[in-house]
Amino acid sequence: MFKIRLLAMCILFVVTLVAGTVKGDFRVNADTGTAAQRAPAMAMNGLGNFVIVWMDEREDTGDIYCQMYDSLGNPQGINFKVNDDTGSASQGSPSVAMNDSGFVVSWADSRNDTTNIYAQRYNNLGTSLDSNFRVNDTSSSLWYSSPSIGIYKNGRFVITWSSETISGNGIKGQMYNKSGIPEGANFIIGSCGMDISHSSVSWGSYPNFVVIWRSIWYWSSTTYGMDIEGERFDSLGTQIGRIGVASEFQEESFACPLVATDNSGEFIVVWHALRGEFARSFSDSGTPQCAAFLVDSGISSACVAMDDSGKFIVVWNDKRYGKSNVFAQKYYNDSLPYGEAARINNEDTCSHICGRQSVVINDSVCGFVWMDNRNGNWDIYAKLMNWRLFGVEEKSKAKTQISKLRVYPNPSYGGFNVDFMIPKSGEVSLKLYDVSGRLVKEIMTGYKEKGMHSISYKGDVKPGVYFLKTDTNKVHKLIIVK
Repeated sequence: MFKIRLLAMCILFVVTLVAGTVKGDFRVNADTGTAAQRAPAMAMNGLGNFVIVWMDEREDTGDIYCQMYDSLGNPQGINFKVNDDTGSASQGSPSVAMNDSGFVVSWADSRNDTTNIYAQRYNNLGTSLDSNFRVNDTSSSLWYSSPSIGIYKNGRFVITWSSETISGNGIKGQMYNKSGIPEGANFIIGSCGMDISHSSVSWGSYPNFVVIWRSIWYWSSTTYGMDIEGERFDSLGTQIGRIGVASEFQEESFACPLVATDNSGEFIVVWHALRGEFARSFSDSGTPQCAAFLVDSGISSACVAMDDSGKFIVVWNDKRYGKSNVFAQKYYNDSLPYGEAARINNEDTCSHICGRQSVVINDSVCGFVWMDNRNGNWDIYAKLMNWRLFGVEEKSKAKTQISKLRVYPNPSYGGFNVDFMIPKSGEVSLKLYDVSGRLVKEIMTGYKEKGMHSISYKGDVKPGVYFLKTDTNKVHKLIIVK
């Protein structure tokens, strides 16, 4: 799947999502008052139907609400409350997973005077299959938070969460059969760091599942390092391999890693570091397929979704133009970016759009959800896009398409020639990047008449592997030798 070592992301342009919109920005919560809605999460099945869950304060305390949609984004029924307690306890941090038969919601719940992890199962019509049930084995003064759910195609599911202990935080999990009956007891997942938290689990069409988390390692009372780690499990919940995701970044601060898998067991992990949003791809055996690469220098934690064939989308919160917007970058399964980074929200008057955003994808449709205050208070907004078409039109001006791109000699001893054709006159850009994604040389940028063109470059490029990239994302590999 990941055959080419990453050409990490080039300079990204804002694009307008016009072509390919299945359903434009729409508000999810029906409440139009001043109550705040927060922390949305989204799940989609293979048919394109999807559900959105969020924390909702319309009844003065935090409750978990849900809304179902068909594959065209039409609401199926109305907003409904997931938690069934009638007291003043607060609920938050919802997570949801879905297959063709139904979906499962999990959340942090304080109804018993301390925070526990609860869950609720539904069939594909939105009918509850049981009452709310507690996931963690015991209710005590310990703090349980940040649940994550993965659901297998046959209906079995697993929930992971952060568990506070006297010596630090850890990750626990619980497996269930398709009828919602626990398979065994709670099990410990992350246990080697002094502070282990923020788990993410992915389980889909492949029998094995993956759990990722953040670790903090204390070398002394004043020095520490962070890592993104993980564990692979077989279908019975047996640990089959540890994963080191970001050990080379131990000097940095990490936040909220997320993982997504395809139907062959390969997976992608994303996380936020001091320098921005990073990602790294892995084979089904947990072997890294590339070095960690920078997606963008965004301002908040990234999220990711992957379809069965290995295509994936990374979404993050970005403030490059003074306002916080939701941006996305899509990739095909060779891990090279397809198209340019796209702004998802289309409301220019928003003073602030905030994570946490969420994304889902199947073979043809992408769904996005985020917190949005365009109406003066926090609402939940969503958008539905066609995978093949979104992110192809630049906001400022259309790019000139380049065809018949040829680079020679290749390998080269330093200088090289570029031949290309453009079907109509316009701006053309050719840039050279190294394998880390760093811009090495701007070969040319300017206006060209339609027709064939040839450019000769004689420069001081060091020996190595490079990628010549056009502004319409044609990429040509170039090898420079001594």
